[in-house]
Amino acid sequence: MRRFSKQLSVVFTMLICAGSGVSMADAAPPESRTKAFSTGAFDPFIDYINGRIRQGWEDNEVEPSAVASDEEWLRRVHLDLIGQIPSAEMVEQFSKDRDPAKRSKMIDKLLEDPAYVQNFTNVWTNLLIGRRTPRRVSRNGMQKFLREAFAKNRPWDEIVQDLVTAEGHFEENGAVNYLLAQMQNNDEAVQVTAATTRLFLGIQVQCTQCHNHPFNDWKQNQFWEYNSFFRQMRPVNHRKTDPKTGRQIDDYSEIVATGFNGPVYYEKRSGLMQVAYPIFEDQKVDPQSGVERRKE
Repeated sequence: MRRFSKQLSVVFTMLICAGSGVSMADAAPPESRTKAFSTGAFDPFIDYINGRIRQGWEDNEVEPSAVASDEEWLRRVHLDLIGQIPSAEMVEQFSKDRDPAKRSKMIDKLLEDPAYVQNFTNVWTNLLIGRRTPRRVSRNGMQKFLREAFAKNRPWDEIVQDLVTAEGHFEENGAVNYLLAQMQNNDEAVQVTAATTRLFLGIQVQCTQCHNHPFNDWKQNQFWEYNSFFRQMRPVNHRKTDPKTGRQIDDYSEIVATGFNGPVYYEKRSGLMQVAYPIFEDQKVDPQSGVERRKE
């Protein structure tokens, strides 16, 4: 059923809506609300997200900034999507355009621009493996995977699923480079657990490996329950002989499955040892079943 990887990716896609407890079907139609600004186009999903953002402002007593001018907005959306500013001619043309849906249309246009694929490939490569390439990680492999994903407009749930379940050669399956980059230390998958929650769930939980989180609902046992999904893999680094020097040098790396089964154990601050079973989003996996937990 692939609950773990699919639920993780769905949470990532719906991140801005997390914790609302309201379904998209419950979102009121646009005509029932007074809006300070409209792009001229209505999409239930976008409207739902906007509603959750507004609710967040109200809950935290935040006064939103004024709506950006056409010139400000055009510069920002260009930098965000394609990584470059618009030309002076485009700014002038956009400012004079009276089409109420011009912002939505501009977004669609930029998403079709080849520069969008290149920009998002660069942005997400840096997020997933860092600006400085870790040892035994293929930046080319990571970029190839992302470039193809963005060019084909693959759904986010599929991309995230590939990243967290990846196995194999770091250039033949570029998605494994995310895991390789997060497994540089022999730390029982602590770093990859923390990075995955930060990148795809939008929360910082690394402190919960030692204690309950002081600012959100995550508990120490949840960190290790989540961590247990990443215990069934390990990086393998292959070396080869340099024909010129006769010395051993790095060849390639890969992620391989291990035969790990059973729960994981962690220590509370009191020194008491505790046991954690693989559980994510209230979905339990039998720790002795031998299934590949990341693919559940």
